[in-house]
Amino acid sequence: MRRNLESQAGLRAWAAGRMGAVGLVALIGWPGPVRADVVTDWNLTTLQAATAAGVPQRQQRVAAMVHAAMHDAVNSVEPRYEAYAVHVSPSGEASIEAAAVQAAYGVLIRLLPAQAALLDGARSASLSQIPDGPAKEEGLAVGEAVAGQIVALRSTDGSDVDGTYTFGSGPGEYQRTPPTFGNPAVPAFRFVRPFVLWRGDQFRAEGPPSLDSDEWAADLNEVKRLGSVDSAERTAEQTEIALCGAEGSLPMWNRVARSVSAQKQTGLVENARLFALLNLAMVDANIACWDSKYTYRFWRPVTAIPLADADGNDATEADPAWTPLRPTPLHPEYPSAHACVSNAAAKVLTSFFGTHIAFGTATSTCPAGVVRSYDSFQDLADEVGDSRIYIGFHFRSSIRDGAHLGRQVGHWTFQRSLQPVKHHQCRAS
Repeated sequence: MRRNLESQAGLRAWAAGRMGAVGLVALIGWPGPVRADVVTDWNLTTLQAATAAGVPQRQQRVAAMVHAAMHDAVNSVEPRYEAYAVHVSPSGEASIEAAAVQAAYGVLIRLLPAQAALLDGARSASLSQIPDGPAKEEGLAVGEAVAGQIVALRSTDGSDVDGTYTFGSGPGEYQRTPPTFGNPAVPAFRFVRPFVLWRGDQFRAEGPPSLDSDEWAADLNEVKRLGSVDSAERTAEQTEIALCGAEGSLPMWNRVARSVSAQKQTGLVENARLFALLNLAMVDANIACWDSKYTYRFWRPVTAIPLADADGNDATEADPAWTPLRPTPLHPEYPSAHACVSNAAAKVLTSFFGTHIAFGTATSTCPAGVVRSYDSFQDLADEVGDSRIYIGFHFRSSIRDGAHLGRQVGHWTFQRSLQPVKHHQCRAS
């Protein structure tokens, strides 16, 4: 069930009735009794710093590396789960807070040295809250060792290669899209070594519908009606959903995780695992989605609808003036990256917290004062999928198949990574 709460007063009333004062603070971030920990603090710092990494796919890689390092550093000090990749045994008592801070800082300063002012300030602020002494120093040593090993592990993963692309021109082929007609985003990201999956093509989508099929006609006609900039059939709420869903997956789903972790009052060790699982799943969903996108190279609605008379389907009709609600992203249409990544995130969060979780979120792209609220993580993922129709970027089959791919990645990640270990004995990688 989804709700639209268009005012802060409405949100306060709804949230207070559903989850009490603690949950209300967690939901929308107002000052109150819930205190963030170093994991959630550095999640925010990471998202801020990662913008310097460029395209969203590389930003997601940064977040995955930071949270894998924080998990392994915390888990080295207080071993409850399998390491992602690294175990560093402390030589004595060690602060898990200091280990987490230095692990995050150590990864970020290596990857994004130009962000030193931001990172140094955040590190000083975090460490000022930890008592000085041998435990703090040992925690810092553990975190630094883990950070160095995580960065070294990923240093040859292929993520620094943009790749090249040759555009097609026939029906169904991805073509340059207005208004910029630019080159597609990082075609070679499909070859990046996954973090958890065996291969990028492990869950490759089955492919878009044939252009002579009834499914294709239904897909094109749906987005043609609902996704245009001047659609007379898209409702006001559907427009709102389109705009709210336009935010990038990385900030959206990390914000949701912070809100619900505060609502559930998860501890630092659990948060280290939660945010690692979430961001590992999202980066691998990106890699897997890019594999499918650049395998099928399918055209966008902004190309297909003006050229529909050339698709060989009697149930479609061209509209040369058709324009989407917002400018089309620069990469092939099938499958939807938002659907891939959102469903991977929703699968992890559902597996971690459970099926029925009430929460709300106001994305950075929502109209002013609008907060969307949900009764489950899957509700949000489904709405994100719908948003890509209403904004004019994707076809329904792309949403469906991207969602399936994402759920597979999320399930694989949660079931095979950072598992509890018996007697709290950490397994060194």
